[in-house]
Amino acid sequence: WYQRRVRAASMSKEIESTVSIGTKVFEAKAIDADSGLSGELLYYLEDSVFNEYFNIETQTGVISVKKELNRAQTLYMDIQVKAKDQGSPARTSNTFNLIVKIVHQPAPPQFSKSSYDFTAYADTSAYSL
Repeated sequence: WYQRRVRAASMSKEIESTVSIGTKVFEAKAIDADSGLSGELLYYLEDSVFNEYFNIETQTGVISVKKELNRAQTLYMDIQVKAKDQGSPARTSNTFNLIVKIVHQPAPPQFSKSSYDFTAYADTSAYSL
């Protein structure tokens, strides 16, 4: 007996382009009512050009960042997630699409050096340095 429950076929998630490698983005969760190996699920990402930026933990479905996003050339990434049971024959879920919007924040201004030395004379006018 095999049963699949699908709560949503797709979902959107926004993340900052500056998040650290290893940051959790999403946790996919599929349900299989079977028992034994037929009820044990493994998660994987469908082939995509965006897989270079994300990793999925096969046992838990946790999707995390595996490459810096601030160099990404796109604002939206479509990550396609599937679950597969370990029965024989293995059954595979429908595709779940996670649309990740990369939010690029402008970089704050920074000084080029950690310290600066200067000399100010007594006759220097205010705000002229």
